[in-house]
Amino acid sequence: MTTKGMNFSGQVPPSIIDTEYEGCNFSQPEPVNDGGTMKGVDIFQGDTTPRTFIDCLVTNCELPPGSTCEKKANIRENYKMIYKDTITIDEYSVEIENYAHVIYGYFHDGAYTYHPSPIVIKCDNPTE
Repeated sequence: MTTKGMNFSGQVPPSIIDTEYEGCNFSQPEPVNDGGTMKGVDIFQGDTTPRTFIDCLVTNCELPPGSTCEKKANIRENYKMIYKDTITIDEYSVEIENYAHVIYGYFHDGAYTYHPSPIVIKCDNPTE
């Protein structure tokens, strides 16, 4: 049986609803800091049963080992301020803020790979 179209975003789903999910949203608002390493939220809280995720949103999720995921899963912070400065010209001051998407790891071949130095992808407007 396949669970389809459910929204588990920001929640911890019951451990065993199914082992195959299609078109479901598991995304979490932000990663967790695990001893200095940003990791995904363990959405099944210690249940290591491998699952299949077909066309699911799994941003900032730690999928069980051995799971398969049709879309690329990543651990990231969106629109994180990476630089702020104040420039003064004549008597006028302007604040400059630079934002980026910061990626800490990817899920590939049933396991996560974490980056010791995160990937920073600059973005122009943090409200888009």
